[in-house]
Amino acid sequence: MPLPSSSGLGGVTGIERLRAKPNAPFFLIHYPHEAGGWSVVSHGLDGPTWVPDLRPYQLVPGCGGVRTLERGEHAAAAYEQAILNLQRRGAVVYLPEAPAMQVTDAEHLPDGVPAGPYIRQVETDTIPDGHARGVPYYHLAQEQMSNGRTPTAPHKRVLDDAAWNRWRVALVDLGHIAPPDADVIAERIEQQRRKVGSASRDTRANAEVRAAAVDTQSARLAAMESARIPGTTPAPTKTTKRTRGAA
Repeated sequence: MPLPSSSGLGGVTGIERLRAKPNAPFFLIHYPHEAGGWSVVSHGLDGPTWVPDLRPYQLVPGCGGVRTLERGEHAAAAYEQAILNLQRRGAVVYLPEAPAMQVTDAEHLPDGVPAGPYIRQVETDTIPDGHARGVPYYHLAQEQMSNGRTPTAPHKRVLDDAAWNRWRVALVDLGHIAPPDADVIAERIEQQRRKVGSASRDTRANAEVRAAAVDTQSARLAAMESARIPGTTPAPTKTTKRTRGAA
């Protein structure tokens, strides 16, 4: 499944070939008006912050309106119907070639990864089941790929959570993604408040386990209630500048 030629993929992971089965390219999508479309994270940030839950939507021909291209068709024809289907269900689709979706700040990338689109690719190598050599494997710009220690060991795909969180916050602070509606945040907090109540009433667990569960759920609730909402409150002032390749 081809992506738009302007995506600028390739040659960004530092791995010559990845020992893995090839996968499908993807778009990032978001359901902004659903409570499940937002979550609170802290890693890499100055404190609890609401971030959009951006989900990869794989472009697999025959699934969800994605189809195989006919001869002479432009690349977008393969997924135009899929985008319409997603939009009807309330999703916002973010195309990788959109200027606003380029990952350009070093703080939003793992060390040593250059600026570019949010989706990257690396060529795959031959593995025991014998798929074609050189077929792409797609991954997020914030994911670091590596081969296993032996030819048959599984590859590793590790997300740089701090960079991923900072990028998602920046998308909202810069106005590329609208901040969450107040009623969406209120619903999400109410869902968490019910989890606290459920944990406290769980008679299947002993008192010690139940207390630990209540503490965990209560801490998550407190984080949600105090979390910064990007795009509506000022972003913390940067005191240091992280340069590419810095420890």
